[in-house]
Amino acid sequence: WLERPSQAPVVIKMDTELAAGGANVDFPSTSEDDTRTWLERNAPMSEIPEALLGTGYCCGGIIRDYRGRPPYLVSDFTDAVSLKTLSAAIFMFCATVTSTVALGDVAYRETDGRVGITEYL
Repeated sequence: WLERPSQAPVVIKMDTELAAGGANVDFPSTSEDDTRTWLERNAPMSEIPEALLGTGYCCGGIIRDYRGRPPYLVSDFTDAVSLKTLSAAIFMFCATVTSTVALGDVAYRETDGRVGITEYL
């Protein structure tokens, strides 16, 4: 159910210059027409995964991520259906409902019936 990537993960090596004070500072681009991100300006292009590159428009990375999801959508649901997940869901339901009913009963007693179990459920 878990596939290993076909290629080794890419390691990004950053080459930054030290500022005059000796601190490692990310200076904004000095050119008006330079729209590259800090990562694109400071890392060799061959070592940057496509997922980390800017798209140039608002929410472009999120849109790109959703466009890449369709091959995995079926497995997201089929991998989740098992006896283990079903038993965990039943346990969480029972634990939540019992504590809510108990708290509702306490509220019913303390508020003379104005707030009760129904309001907590």
